[in-house]
Amino acid sequence: MRAGAAAAALLLLAACQSLPPVPEAARERAWRGHAARLAALEAWTLVGRMTAQADGRSLSASLRWHHGVGGDAIVLTAPLGGGALRIELDAAGVRLVASDGGERRAADAAALLAAELGVAVPVEALRYWVVGLPQPGAAARRELDREGRLRRLRQGGWEVEYRGYEAAGPWILPRVLFARGGEAEVRIAVERWRPGEAG
Repeated sequence: MRAGAAAAALLLLAACQSLPPVPEAARERAWRGHAARLAALEAWTLVGRMTAQADGRSLSASLRWHHGVGGDAIVLTAPLGGGALRIELDAAGVRLVASDGGERRAADAAALLAAELGVAVPVEALRYWVVGLPQPGAAARRELDREGRLRRLRQGGWEVEYRGYEAAGPWILPRVLFARGGEAEVRIAVERWRPGEAG
């Protein structure tokens, strides 16, 4: 049994190594179509986990992120009854509500999270990165995979690495992404996508 599995793995590895390179022009064409489909996705819900760390402080929480035309609502729930944090973003700014009822408002989500959690998570940019798009209006450098999806993105002082995709309806969405900006690191592992559902 083990010998058969090993042989199958070797055959698969050999097949992967023999795949011809995809021309850059073809990957760019695939990217334009892929990005246009993602840009048209106006509402989604993501369920998964997020870990973040910076300056010796760390955060690990389950993640539920609702995005819709009116803005975003992000709920971070710490393990073992450690409490929850709700972050709401809209055109007016960001509102943070803790499980104890405490509430704070600010114009900048990253600064608010840095003050609250000790980790400056770039939420405004993550709203785009998490679906596999660069944040509009900001310079970016990208590397594409064979299918014309983001493999690596550099933007706003951060480098985002995409470690897998999955189909969710007609969309192909990231499964795991890892972002690093200076000493800060953020990892999001998606358990379930619900495209078209904002809450």
